[in-house]
Amino acid sequence: MSSSLLFDHTLTSLHRGLNARQERQSIVAANVANVDTPGYKARALHFEAALQRANAVATGSGERLAVTQEGHLPVAGDPAPPRTHVTVSEADGRVDGNNVSLEREMATLAQNGIEFNALSTLTRKRLGLMRYALMNG
Repeated sequence: MSSSLLFDHTLTSLHRGLNARQERQSIVAANVANVDTPGYKARALHFEAALQRANAVATGSGERLAVTQEGHLPVAGDPAPPRTHVTVSEADGRVDGNNVSLEREMATLAQNGIEFNALSTLTRKRLGLMRYALMNG
């Protein structure tokens, strides 16, 4: 049985989303840990735009690889994973050069937790559907 039948685009996207939330959690934790470090610049993870581009390619609504010769085979399967983009904030900070806002980091942490829980629930339900299909199919 092909792995593409078991791990379809939806499950792959959910997996990537969970990984991105885990990476964002690490970045926020580093920002909070360095809230009192002079000169530290807050970092942020930008994953959503890359995920949207990858999903557009996978569903056929985005850019595709060009078939330039008759002998080329169509590209099937999962596109390369989207790369996350981590930026360093240049926002004005305190006199010591640190620009970490504890309130902003806590808000990001709360939102990230909500998104992680939602993706976890969707993944569990998707796997439950697969289990049901295998047991009753």
